[in-house]
Amino acid sequence: MFKDDLRAKFNRGKALFKRRRFEEACRCFEELDSATPNMPEILYAYARCLIYLKRYEEAGRLANRLQTMHSDPRGPMLNHRIAELQAREE
Repeated sequence: MFKDDLRAKFNRGKALFKRRRFEEACRCFEELDSATPNMPEILYAYARCLIYLKRYEEAGRLANRLQTMHSDPRGPMLNHRIAELQAREE
């Protein structure tokens, strides 16, 4: 994908997320992560979608990548949110 295509797909994913169309947004972010692995903004957006879909294990893996590869403070924040949601469901 070219840079403009990547930006357009990212913006589409964000728009889908805002409309609560999480499955479609996840597909956008998954494709972006495959094309440009380990980009912090993509990892964060993708993990957030997965959390809304209750796919916590996958979201946690992305949060860990965000934290370990980029020292991004959003990684631990996402993991904390996942733990809270899992505790509520027990």
